[in-house]
Amino acid sequence: MLKPGGLVLLAFHVGDETVKPTDLWGVPISLEFRYFRPSVIGRLLVASGLTVEAIWERGPYAPDVEHQSQRAYVFAQRMHEGVG
Repeated sequence: MLKPGGLVLLAFHVGDETVKPTDLWGVPISLEFRYFRPSVIGRLLVASGLTVEAIWERGPYAPDVEHQSQRAYVFAQRMHEGVG
């Protein structure tokens, strides 16, 4: 639930794949990381009644800092009642 005027900021890896690493910083893990396309996320947000204000993408930081993938940030807002 998001009240009218409420804001959303999503951050995710860009792509179509699912990555299943076996460790994270040397610690064994059992996780799946799903990558998404910013355009798809944007369409889903709009279909849910939100207005996409901005979409940003960036390349990865150094390999010792984070996983080497493209990142996306999507900023959206739920319109006020009676708008849109």
